[in-house]
Amino acid sequence: MNKTSDKRENWIDWLKAIGVLLIVFHHAGIPIFNTYHYYVVVFFIVSGYLFHDVSIKDYLVNKIKRLYIPFIIVNISAILIHNLFYVIGIIGDYYTFNEIIINSIKALMFNVPDLLCAPTWFIFALFVVGLCYLFLFKVAKIFGKYQDLAIIFASSVMFVIGCLYKNLFASITYANCSIITIIFVSMIFMTFGYLIKKYKIRQYVDSNDKVRLLIIVASIVCLLLINSVFEFNLDYRTGQFNSAKLFILASISGYVVLSRIPMILIKSNAILVKMFNYLGKHTLTILLWHGIFFNVITIFQVLLFNTPISSIHNWCNFYNVGYWRYFGALIGIIGPVGILYLYDIIKTIIKPKYKRAI
Repeated sequence: MNKTSDKRENWIDWLKAIGVLLIVFHHAGIPIFNTYHYYVVVFFIVSGYLFHDVSIKDYLVNKIKRLYIPFIIVNISAILIHNLFYVIGIIGDYYTFNEIIINSIKALMFNVPDLLCAPTWFIFALFVVGLCYLFLFKVAKIFGKYQDLAIIFASSVMFVIGCLYKNLFASITYANCSIITIIFVSMIFMTFGYLIKKYKIRQYVDSNDKVRLLIIVASIVCLLLINSVFEFNLDYRTGQFNSAKLFILASISGYVVLSRIPMILIKSNAILVKMFNYLGKHTLTILLWHGIFFNVITIFQVLLFNTPISSIHNWCNFYNVGYWRYFGALIGIIGPVGILYLYDIIKTIIKPKYKRAI
């Protein structure tokens, strides 16, 4: 590990922030983002970029703390408040005591038992894909100086297998998604991120204006063609896509566009830099809680329009209700971040007093 490996790179936080904002926009049903589901890939590329060769034990300890425990907290919370939402009519089914116990056990097994927390399937995917990539990296060491070639070959083969057998694996689901397919196809993007970091590809592109411009223009053209000419469909959660070639092109082009063009606007404004730095450091919070905060908009709809409360049952109830989806996206971002920011303020006030008391 080099001396700069632990230095936080702002562009990564900005890219993560942009990625999670697009996920929230997509879940809120904002039309322009409905065809851009492949920005989920960005998080696997970032994971590959930040990859470190650690022991399996260290990986598990770190990810249990950073991914598993937050996953449990959110899903158990959703299970416990599920019946409250049923009482006020936002959810159409009621959990018995036995169902609460069973769903809690499912959550402890890294499953997503409650519709309110549907987006948290991605947390499990990040956990498992990262672990599998660590195994692959360690096994590839037997090839010595050809380790990177072995990783590229293995991850490419896994991607092909995932493409060929996605229909077969679709019946083997976990957390309402085909996790086997997701693992297989995600390895190539982890490898892509890892190679960018190891061989300093980003630094090379940054040092050559012509190459950078060519890559950005080519990526924009690819995305425009994919979304206007070719009929490309992708749902990363279920591992369903209709073209492996377009999947690769869309994912890499999307990464280039998202990691380049918005950065120009962000770094030119100190307020945006501060905002996106904060969002990038707390993407997990937004990802975990935005689905629950969507229901705040549902409640407002009921109060303002006297909407029959019994007719509202889904976690994104403002779909196809005009501008309400934009309010939904806004509250899905501001809600989790606002509570987290308030928590940080309270912590800074209480912590010094606690230390003085000790």
